[in-house]
Amino acid sequence: MKCTFPACPGEYEDKFITHKVEEPDGVSYIDNVPAKVCSLCGDTIIAAEVIRTIEKIIRGQLQLKELSS
Repeated sequence: MKCTFPACPGEYEDKFITHKVEEPDGVSYIDNVPAKVCSLCGDTIIAAEVIRTIEKIIRGQLQLKELSS
């Protein structure tokens, strides 16, 4: 998929990233988050479903071990 930035001719690639989540009480980092990353400019797209899962993890509604089963 072509990058969404008009001046960037790059293509998005499937990768796993470390996602930073800033909260009022601190910062959390989540490793191995699936995302699409532009090969040239680094623009990153995370699917809505992945974001919802991250939000559940942060709120304590989902344990990381549940994701692996």
